[in-house]
Amino acid sequence: MSKINIHWICGFINSDGSFSVYLIKSNTSKFGYSYNLRILISQHNKSLIVLDAIKNYFNVGNIYSNSATGTVLEYKIFSLKDILLFIDLFKDAQLLGAKALDYTDFCTIIGLFKNKEHLTLEGIKTIKEIINNMNSTRTQFEK
Repeated sequence: MSKINIHWICGFINSDGSFSVYLIKSNTSKFGYSYNLRILISQHNKSLIVLDAIKNYFNVGNIYSNSATGTVLEYKIFSLKDILLFIDLFKDAQLLGAKALDYTDFCTIIGLFKNKEHLTLEGIKTIKEIINNMNSTRTQFEK
């Protein structure tokens, strides 16, 4: 039986993880924006075994070296397909504090993607509003 479980992984996400959506101006998309979705967990390169275990648990994403420092490794999930698999496996997770709110907001945005609402002006406006209150710009810290 594996020692890895969703609650163990929550600890890493609560301390060294993030859920992010970046809205990027684009000349090729209908309404002038494209998106970059990202789930990230960082660890010192001495802890590669930790990120390998997390990657193997979800069976999606990849591990990258942070080129700025060379000592930090990052487990990242970018594709919507892989993010949907992650969310399905993460449904019993219990994040705490602001990270839980960021995850809820991230899932709301992913729901808009599933329903193709990110391809409408109203959807873009909604996503912008959500993004503006996530992560370092969050003002609400309790769930």
